[in-house]
Amino acid sequence: MDYFFENPYLLVIALVVAGAAGRIVGRRRGSPALANGGVVAMVLAVALVTAARFVETDREAVTRHVRGMLSSAEAAGTGGQAHAAAAPLGDWFADAVELQGADGTRFETLDAGRIAEILRRHRVRGHGLRSLEVAAAGGVATTRLRLTSRVGEGYPAPTQWELHWTQRGGGDWRIDRMRWLAFRGQPPRKGMY
Repeated sequence: MDYFFENPYLLVIALVVAGAAGRIVGRRRGSPALANGGVVAMVLAVALVTAARFVETDREAVTRHVRGMLSSAEAAGTGGQAHAAAAPLGDWFADAVELQGADGTRFETLDAGRIAEILRRHRVRGHGLRSLEVAAAGGVATTRLRLTSRVGEGYPAPTQWELHWTQRGGGDWRIDRMRWLAFRGQPPRKGMY
């Protein structure tokens, strides 16, 4: 389902090619059924592109939420001056978020206010998303991301994270667990934040 709506273009190309071939061969052979079948295939291709444009899959929604959360985190880290249009950081997190180390060891439970405080203390002033993997099914999703944040006076800090999302009523996705996988290529330690 995700691939059907997220990237239908191979199927669309196949439908267009089959439709054009059916139409041309049907007209040459005087076969209205084959010619009309070609038209139907092309109409299906257009319908598939239209459906893909208007249907947002869970993976697409979580990807959009990751990007929104990163903008909100940057705004929280700078006191909100840089991105006044960003959604409040609390919009992306559950009431209690478990922060874990790379091996799954529980560091502590945070709320959005504490996360914003950490971002401000380290003066996180920007981010560059280097890679993002999303797996979503049945109202839960996991994202793995690698990003480089600018902290302090602009020094790059590459990190890797695994975020666990849960879908709430109304389709909202919230982060309820964060696994900190790496900080500058090394496993992070409790309290280094």
